[in-house]
Amino acid sequence: MNRLGQLMLGLVMLPVGAVSAQDPFAAENSDSQTPSSIDWWGEARLWYDQVDDLAGRDDIARSRLRVRTGWRGVMDQFEWGATLEGQLGSDDNRTNRINLDNERSDDLNLDEFYGRWNFGDQSNLLVGKTSMPLRLSPMLFDPDLRPLGISVTHGQGFGEFHRWSLVGGVFTGDHLYGDESRLAAIQAGLHFREGMNWSFEGLLAYLDWSDLDVLAVQGLGRTNQRIQGGTVFRSDYEILDLQLATRGTLFDWPFRMEIDVARNLGVRAAPGTNESALRDAGRVSAVLGDRRGLNGVELGAACQRIQRDAALAPFTDDEWWFHSFSRGCLPWVGYGISHNLSTRFAFSRERRDDQSEDVERFLVDLEYRW
Repeated sequence: MNRLGQLMLGLVMLPVGAVSAQDPFAAENSDSQTPSSIDWWGEARLWYDQVDDLAGRDDIARSRLRVRTGWRGVMDQFEWGATLEGQLGSDDNRTNRINLDNERSDDLNLDEFYGRWNFGDQSNLLVGKTSMPLRLSPMLFDPDLRPLGISVTHGQGFGEFHRWSLVGGVFTGDHLYGDESRLAAIQAGLHFREGMNWSFEGLLAYLDWSDLDVLAVQGLGRTNQRIQGGTVFRSDYEILDLQLATRGTLFDWPFRMEIDVARNLGVRAAPGTNESALRDAGRVSAVLGDRRGLNGVELGAACQRIQRDAALAPFTDDEWWFHSFSRGCLPWVGYGISHNLSTRFAFSRERRDDQSEDVERFLVDLEYRW
């Protein structure tokens, strides 16, 4: 295991020792206990996807239905979850590689299976398969992916409305086709004016990917540099990421804006290529309103530029056609049909760095949550 991975395991074990040193009867003497509960939940998403002006191939038109459902429970300081995911698409699984998908078109799988121990008001130990506990933008990590791992989160307030946070962990990527990738990651945050009309935060993360050979061999290298007939990544992926965000109210609507800049410190350039043309990425996004509510309206846009090896392409968000080596913008509008049902229309225009024509993509989706 690399040094960062060893550090993450050390951070994970620290809270265990700290809690063990506390009064063993403290929980028995507590005046209040968190109630126990088990809830069934779910979400269904139906969407249509059209991609035009692809170089050297026909346009794409397809649709897909995804259902996630399961149970989440709370028992005193412990939380747990177990979720199944089913997908059915108009396209075949054999096209997922060429269509740069992060999930199979037709599949039934275990989406989540995790346990969380909340050993403090802002501290927890998380073990299992679930959403990435670090807050990463879609430029670096697809929010639909569910890595398997162990992480610890800790935070503490300062002043009246401020706090700091720290989260670190080790994970397996758990991508398609027998992926064996490993990620050791740590993220520190400063959060100002939480609960006020306007709040601000900054997040600094370091991501150290390893064991990437299977991804390359299975054709998931995508736009990243590869050598030895495409079976080995040329660069290492040691990514430093800074995010700045603000949230508030604008025209009586909720508003948030986020800026993300990243640099891959492990870039290795081919002869005749400058590393500075391969290592950097940037993204800016803004959202006004919220479509998840009756008659809710949401207007949003994101623009990003990812140089070829600035991000690990298998794990970036597949709502963007190109996963690196590209630039583009994606505006969208959403509407809340009911408290549980919403719809969204999105349009992206992207251009790969070695191509002269833009690729256009239309996405229309309908989402129901319970």
